Amino acid sequence: MSGIIDTVGSKSGIVGSDIYPAGHVIQTQAVSSNNRETTTSSSWNSSWDTTLAITPYIASSNIWLCATLQCYSSSGAAFFDFYKNASDVTETYNLSGLSYGLSEIHNDENWCATAITFIDPVAENSISTKTYTISGRTGGAGTTYIGGGANAGVTLTIMEIAT
Repeated sequence: MSGIIDTVGSKSGIVGSDIYPAGHVIQTQAVSSNNRETTTSSSWNSSWDTTLAITPYIASSNIWLCATLQCYSSSGAAFFDFYKNASDVTETYNLSGLSYGLSEIHNDENWCATAITFIDPVAENSISTKTYTISGRTGGAGTTYIGGGANAGVTLTIMEIAT
């Protein structure tokens, strides 16, 4: 064995693929918020307060991202994706690279729920700490909301997956 992880998750030695076969979950983190966040920008932004930082144990791991959110658009469409930042990557507010992101809503004056998932292949192949959150933008004029207060929240979950 090339390294171990003790019972509280601290790294000891070098963790290798002989410990975690491909597809196994190495670590999981989650955060939830009931805060209501808004944007009026048609450019991708990450003003949301559901942010997580993860330091992969294995450089070649993938990071699986999943978010569920209550959302609303006061004027047409709203688009959602993931934000990523790390010391060894270019900061991106649109991790998927898709123009309309991973989820799109068209619900003028109605709240709705949506979920987005994405696998970040961590192309930088490093164990630098990566920060993730939800990103979003409006489809035009108006305001996009996520999180509806005490009765409607947002959850972000990230998992390191061995490759």
